[in-house]
Amino acid sequence: MNSGQGCVPGDHGAPRFLLIGDSHAAHIAGGVIKAIKELDFGSLKVKIEQGCVLVPSQKTYPEKDSHCVQLRQYLTDHAHEFDSIFIASRWESFEQSNIVTNNLKTLLAQLAEDSRTVFVTSQVPSFHRDYSRLAFIAERYRIPMKLTPLPTGSYTAANRWLAHTVAELNLPNVSYLDTTQPFCESESGLCSGYLQGQFAYVDLNHISITASRKLSTVFVKHLTTLKLAKAD
Repeated sequence: MNSGQGCVPGDHGAPRFLLIGDSHAAHIAGGVIKAIKELDFGSLKVKIEQGCVLVPSQKTYPEKDSHCVQLRQYLTDHAHEFDSIFIASRWESFEQSNIVTNNLKTLLAQLAEDSRTVFVTSQVPSFHRDYSRLAFIAERYRIPMKLTPLPTGSYTAANRWLAHTVAELNLPNVSYLDTTQPFCESESGLCSGYLQGQFAYVDLNHISITASRKLSTVFVKHLTTLKLAKAD
């Protein structure tokens, strides 16, 4: 979850993707990378700054503030180099005030200029207790144990705010991308820390690289639609 960047090369002339944000962008990177490779659809650049948010008027860790400014500046200065941008963050840490909402709308509208596609990625479920060590022990020693961490209400409220903000913006090339569905039952709506039968978390709100790669199905769905649209 450290700060950093990375690249997945693609063919010349292929779509150029950017994944940018805090550690919540880092922990979905495996899924985005796998989806792009599976579809053979372009190149990806990843820009991460732990603990930073991309919307002005947000509190950031003081020792990271200069890096957060640099991350925001990178997005402003280099957005034109990409055809599509994924934005991910720990949205429950946002103030969700009118000022922040308007700033987010302004940012998304600017990024969507020149018909650029913007995917605003939801936060995966977060939990009140960290069961990752217990899950490791249960798996390591083959102990039949179903862990049931209690999800927080703050992440669901944050995702609702985010989805509503994107819907209000009403731009055809800005989409809310829901990453929670694989964790949640369709009928009851209950969410767990499991993904395809395996415990997915490394702490209260970050998923493992294995779980991240399993999330590729979410990104494949959206990227397939985008690929078909570009082929027309």
